[in-house]
Amino acid sequence: MHQASCFVLVLVSAIGVFLLSMNGCSGAIHEDSILAAKFQHIVIIFQENRTPDNLFHDPILIQAGADIANSGKNSAGQSIPLTLSPLDINYDLNHAHSAFLTMYNGGKMNGANRVRVSCSRCAPPNPQFKYVNPSAVQSYFQMAEQYTFGDRMFQTNQGPSFPAHQFIISGTSAPSATSRSFVAENSGDSNVNPFNFSGCIAPPTALVGLVGPTGDEHQAIYPCMEHPTLTDELNARGIDWRYYTPSAGGRWTGPNAIEHMCGPNFPPPHATACVGSDWKNHVVLYTQLNPAPILTDISDSKLPAVSWVMPAGQNSDHAGISTGGGPSWVASTDPIETGAETPIS
Repeated sequence: MHQASCFVLVLVSAIGVFLLSMNGCSGAIHEDSILAAKFQHIVIIFQENRTPDNLFHDPILIQAGADIANSGKNSAGQSIPLTLSPLDINYDLNHAHSAFLTMYNGGKMNGANRVRVSCSRCAPPNPQFKYVNPSAVQSYFQMAEQYTFGDRMFQTNQGPSFPAHQFIISGTSAPSATSRSFVAENSGDSNVNPFNFSGCIAPPTALVGLVGPTGDEHQAIYPCMEHPTLTDELNARGIDWRYYTPSAGGRWTGPNAIEHMCGPNFPPPHATACVGSDWKNHVVLYTQLNPAPILTDISDSKLPAVSWVMPAGQNSDHAGISTGGGPSWVASTDPIETGAETPIS
């Protein structure tokens, strides 16, 4: 038996996520010794705001039993067929927690047609009922067929990217270890670009909404949290990890919103940079000189045991931002596809 890579792809979405992994890479493996014997690398790659029904109309997966819908119900009870769409669309569906509640519609699951659409004049009829042209996502199909496809995996936070990126490194978006509330929304400030100023280095006026145990959004707080993380567990066991991300203060950069991971240079909310040991030793930023650092680490055989990989916007699959290069970019980070690792025999 050769060591192999566990390859996980997660799509952030207001409605659902999918998971790609090596067979047996999920909850079936609990013991460190068993995991170490089988896997040399775990690579967790984020893509943005898509669902299995939108992205995976793969006839091979469907024939194998994948739960992929070809229609949906609107709030009037009508069945709306899903129709083709390019990956690089110029409009976006709202993915706030409120949009999840609109879609959920008290449990009827028929409120998609009421979800707000940005650039509504740019959107086609029934923009909420679309699936991506299979020709644009063939590499995703190939990976889903090669690995395990989680067609009924749904994210915990029921909302946008900022809390989702907290869950993937912490298993929670709670502001503290004892809080019963969760961060529910993206952080932001109307006076700055909220995408680039998030977490513990956000401006003092930045706020993020919380959702309480009963589902109500009851208050807003500064978007800097403090609680245990999965990376703490890796550090305690001496397991190397890295977090590859395009920007220091973005919503998609989970460590900048965890105070002990960021190690802010001044007490929040007055910090301007993360300078802590986790940040300096494990967070790797994209630069002009190294625009795809994980690819460099793969080619140099320096990939750590566990990697979190965030895409740059144009490769993120995020509607209204992506230029359609996400599938080929994700495929290029697969250690098996690049020849860096040998599959289990």
